[in-house]
Amino acid sequence: MMTTHRWGSVPVPYITPWSAEAVTSAPLTIRHGRLAYEHEGPYDRHDGVLWVRVAYAQGAGRPYFPGVHAWRQRQAVMHDLCQICAEPAHLGGRFLFLLAARDGRPIQEGETTAVPPIHPECARQAVRHCPHLRTGWAAALVTGTPAWGVAGIRYAPGSLVALPGPDPKYPEELARVAYTDDAGLRWVLAAREVIELLDVEPVTDLDAIGRAGVG
Repeated sequence: MMTTHRWGSVPVPYITPWSAEAVTSAPLTIRHGRLAYEHEGPYDRHDGVLWVRVAYAQGAGRPYFPGVHAWRQRQAVMHDLCQICAEPAHLGGRFLFLLAARDGRPIQEGETTAVPPIHPECARQAVRHCPHLRTGWAAALVTGTPAWGVAGIRYAPGSLVALPGPDPKYPEELARVAYTDDAGLRWVLAAREVIELLDVEPVTDLDAIGRAGVG
């Protein structure tokens, strides 16, 4: 069983980056009509998409709770792991998702997200401790989570000029590019795997959900 790191009395989510895991700066170039690293390695791309380079030193230094570790986020989303404890997040064929909701809007059918699933017990802890959820949250049980695309920094096609994010009010927000957008994928530096949520059942009472489903 995965041991959850703690910072004082607060559990540190699996996807949270630590101060020893700084993003590695690497010069970019254009090669074969797409964004590339000048010295590209075998692990710099996933499904042909260029990914941000990050160090791996989980538990070393201080946790940076507002951030997300790109590699661990991708592992959690691809393998249906709980974002907090990294254990399999299956709940009787479904998964619980807990998202920040600034406007109180429930999770919608077909909504896309870069947030991995979560265990009910971990969700209750997250509501108490997570800074992302202090302005509101929405939860849902979901059956299908197919891969949708990536989120990252988009570059102007044919150049090394980074484009602004999708929402000027939230400059830290990453641009999303669907896997069906072949042209867009050539010019994005990915930092998150994005999935689609299907067969969505909104949840308002986290205490009513057990590890094996709705109890």
